[in-house]
Amino acid sequence: LGLGSYVLPQFSISERELGSRSEEIGQTLVAILGQGPYAVRSSALDEDQTESQAGKYLSLLNVPNEDLEKSIRQVFSSYTTSNPDNQVLVQPFVQDAVNSGVVFTVEPNIGAPYLTVNWTSGEDTTAITSGAKNGDSLVIFDGHLDAPQDIGDLRLKELLDTVKKVQNIDSGKSLDIEWIQTKEATFILQVRPLSHAQSRVLSLIHI
Repeated sequence: LGLGSYVLPQFSISERELGSRSEEIGQTLVAILGQGPYAVRSSALDEDQTESQAGKYLSLLNVPNEDLEKSIRQVFSSYTTSNPDNQVLVQPFVQDAVNSGVVFTVEPNIGAPYLTVNWTSGEDTTAITSGAKNGDSLVIFDGHLDAPQDIGDLRLKELLDTVKKVQNIDSGKSLDIEWIQTKEATFILQVRPLSHAQSRVLSLIHI
């Protein structure tokens, strides 16, 4: 994505794969992501394919190598519906976070052209997505993204530049983007569609 912006590598595991290839998967994970620690994040079918529901299910952070398989099974166990195509995502755990949160590239309820940034400061990178904290919020009209001012230790320009690059990769779709900032860089964790917002704004246009 450019200097100071990164999409974290990830490894996805389905329920079907975990049942048949757990030992092989563990070896592959270490080869791709290193020795840990890891972040183990939910990616259930009912969480990702319609409206975004980030934080609906369990995610586990700072997971050591020896607890990886157990943690993957814990996340699968948090799903309300069992499906062999449900997935869990494993990523390197980003340490020393200073800010984390979610960017909606449109207003999430009706799809209006307002970018919304929700964030909280500190090392708890699940505080916003889990609903544990309300955090801070900023709403920006889509036509005024070029000259943002940083807010405290939130490097807003760096974050929004990264978001625009993600939108360009994903053809400008309405997105829910989870992110972390350390003192050195901005990391993109997950990107989900906001299809509910897109459908809602289209229905309003046709009224």
